[in-house]
Formats: sequence, structure tokens, C-alpha cells
Amino acid sequence: MAVLHLKRRTRWPLILLPTLAAIACVISSLALYFRIEDSRLETQLRTLIAYSHSRQMGEGMAILYQRKPSELLDAPINERTALRFYWFGDIDSHFRNPIDFYAVPAADRRLHSVDFSSPDTVSTFITAAEMKNLIETLKSRNLNWFDSHGREDFSRDWRHRGGDGFLDITFVTRDSTTKTHIRIARMCDELAKFDSVMATPRILWQFQTFRWDNGCVVPNYDNSARPPE
Repeated sequence: MAVLHLKRRTRWPLILLPTLAAIACVISSLALYFRIEDSRLETQLRTLIAYSHSRQMGEGMAILYQRKPSELLDAPINERTALRFYWFGDIDSHFRNPIDFYAVPAADRRLHSVDFSSPDTVSTFITAAEMKNLIETLKSRNLNWFDSHGREDFSRDWRHRGGDGFLDITFVTRDSTTKTHIRIARMCDELAKFDSVMATPRILWQFQTFRWDNGCVVPNYDNSARPPE
């Protein structure tokens, strides 16, 4: 009986071998599947992270280069409205005067004149409609403006300012000021856009002189041919 009992027990491992092999095959297949799935999910996660980072960078750059218009450019034009173009340049070689535009009534005796009475600026006087044309041209250039309270005084001495790589444009209303800047590398091309809205040949010549004096090439400009006022 003992011998018979041992023979019966030795048959169980032979029966279990196929089952164990099948289980091992299933476990191996599951392990391979999960490795593949983990790899796929990791790839998707990296793609999402890269996309998110790229989108954030794009949005950040869009904000960085977003142009900021100024509502002051739409303010009513009156006797307190003025516009200045100015680049200090290199004080060691040449002091470049700003050119200022003032809005005056049609009956004002200064209308369409060019005034050199200030040692630091060139002043021109135009109508409100002509000033509006200048402002509309400024608005079309899609520049970045910086507003501040208080009206900047154009009569103060500007020679304290050091030269830099930007042309300054300042617009003042009755009680506010807004400023923008143009890189010197773009200055000549940008200022040429204003030729068509200059009020008179005399003022156009003066504005072209301002550009020529700042190193711009001005087609058909003759420095010795100043038109009469």
C-alpha cells in the first residue's frame, strides 16, 4: 500500500507542468504588455509636456512683443496738443535738435511757420486737422506706447539726456503724455512714412532736414533748397 501511495503522488507534478507553463506564459505576456504600455504612456506624456512648454513659450513671446496702443492718441486736439520727434544722438559729435509740432487755430499768425527761437528745438505750427493726419500715421505704425499723467514740458533743456539707440516720439495733450520709441535701425524707414502728411513744402523740407541731419538718406532732398514759408 505504501508503494502504491508513492506512485500516485508522483503523478501530480506531471499534471501541473502544463498549467504552470501556461501561467508563466500569461505572466510573461502581461509583463511585456505593461512594459509596452508604459513606454507608450511615457511617450505621450513627453509629447504633452513639450507641447505645453512650446505653447507657454509662444504665449509668453506673444505677450512680450504685444503692441500697446494709447487712448491718448484719440484725445481731442486743441491748443495744448503737441508732438515731438527726437533722437539725442552722440553729444560728443553733434547735438541734434528735436522737431516739435503744435496745433494752432487757423487764424493764428504762426500757422505753417517754422520757429528757431529756442536754441534747443525746431518748432512748427499746424492746424488740428493736419495734426490729426500725423497722429493717424503714428497709429498705423503699430508702435508700443507708454502713458503717464501730467503734460511733459517741451521747453525744458533736453541736453541732459544721453544718446541711445532709439528715436523718441512724445505726444502731449492737455494733462497727459504718451511716449513711444523706434530703433535707430528702423528710424529712417519709419519717418519716411510721414512725408505724405506734412502740412506744407516748407514743413516737409524741415522734417526731411531732421532726418538728413540724423544720418538718413532722403531721396530728392536738397539741403540748400529751403522752400519759402
